[in-house]
Amino acid sequence: MTRLIEARTLKGFRDYPPELMIPREQMLEKARQVYRSYGFAPMRLPAGFDFMNLFHAHDERAPVDGLGWGVRVLFDVVAEYCAGSSDF
Repeated sequence: MTRLIEARTLKGFRDYPPELMIPREQMLEKARQVYRSYGFAPMRLPAGFDFMNLFHAHDERAPVDGLGWGVRVLFDVVAEYCAGSSDF
């Protein structure tokens, strides 16, 4: 006789019923849409990757070339927005 595995929620996981899961998924999808609208893209990082070291400190010095690049990118974004908008 074959012994069946008992179904149970794994440790560290939650089991959401459909009436909670559907609104949760809709909220997460809306958040993804908003993030993408601001130019953010999803990025899967390896386990243990210390991404906090990628953030800038409050007293960090930025090279002048980096500032010039940022101004050019900002100008291009605003120009593209204005060209596509009927309000301007």
